[in-house]
Amino acid sequence: MAKRADSRYTPGRRSRAWLKVKTLGRQEFVVAGYTRGGGRPAGSFGSLVLAVQEGGEWRFVGNVGTGFDEREIERLLELLRPLERSDPPFRAVPKMPRVRRSDLVWVEPKLVVEVEFNGWTHDGHLRQPSYKGLRDDKPAREVVRET
Repeated sequence: MAKRADSRYTPGRRSRAWLKVKTLGRQEFVVAGYTRGGGRPAGSFGSLVLAVQEGGEWRFVGNVGTGFDEREIERLLELLRPLERSDPPFRAVPKMPRVRRSDLVWVEPKLVVEVEFNGWTHDGHLRQPSYKGLRDDKPAREVVRET
């Protein structure tokens, strides 16, 4: 809550003096793969599969499928295609509702992206993530979940 210092609480009435303010998290994640197409043009991607380092292994934290324009999608695909691999960088393929395994493309976990999100779910996945940009100033192996 944000409140004007000189305002009084008035039960049952709304005013511009008392505002509900959402706070968002923002941090970097490593791209471990992407999903094909979806509602976007063929040869594109639907979402990026995100991970962090945890105990020397990659841990799946969710997918981000919003925040891209067409130019950014093309730029990311140019960087991701040479990194493609046949198996996931995770110990086991993570469960992703509404994503078929045949639509997953795994990549070497080298690209770091910045994502804004609305918190974490009880099972450690991102809530309402939105892509904000590519990060080239931090190595992937240093990306951990921030607390």
